[in-house]
Amino acid sequence: DYPALQAALDQVSKSGGKFYLPPGRYLHSRQLVYDATGRHNFVIEGAGTLVPMPEIATSQLKIAGSHTPHCGAIRGFVFDHSNNATLRSGIELAGTAHVKIEQCTFILDNSRGFAPGYACIRLRAGIAGNFDSSCFWTTIEGNTFRPYSGPSKRQEICVELEGNNNATLIRGNAFSTGRVGVLQTPVGGNTANHVVITENFFEGVDTCVRIVADAEKYWPT
Repeated sequence: DYPALQAALDQVSKSGGKFYLPPGRYLHSRQLVYDATGRHNFVIEGAGTLVPMPEIATSQLKIAGSHTPHCGAIRGFVFDHSNNATLRSGIELAGTAHVKIEQCTFILDNSRGFAPGYACIRLRAGIAGNFDSSCFWTTIEGNTFRPYSGPSKRQEICVELEGNNNATLIRGNAFSTGRVGVLQTPVGGNTANHVVITENFFEGVDTCVRIVADAEKYWPT
């Protein structure tokens, strides 16, 4: 389903409006990308399930911008990661501002395990090229991270704030699985700031929130 999905995202990126994914299961063999540069009030909404093919070793859905105040929402999707051991993240934000991720579900029941450093939601910083910018004013609210019933070698992170991301609100999420619920990692000496984590539910998570010092290497080589 990748060609049709990406074509629809490209069309919405160019003309504006709303991307809607009807109920159903959608398999895709490549990363889906939405270019939010210059876009205002975009909505990417789904009632369906996105299933990445095993060959995807990047993020599943990437929202990239140029740090202009575009404002947007990603809501309602189900991300099924139960058959992918190489995926790096479900949703990746890079160079965005005023973006809200809400009411999404991440299915993490993966007997094959996850790639080291895997994160359901990752806010990137220090991306090269046109999207070289941090994420500002991000809201992550009302999402569900489903229980993981596979082997005990859990390496997954639910939410990672990477580098100099600013003004992030993480509220009302259900963290029912994971090695770390929320992880903050530095990049180039820069760390996230103005982060509010409130009214979340943590159960079955090894570490609820972890802040990594600049000199510390969280994932072993």
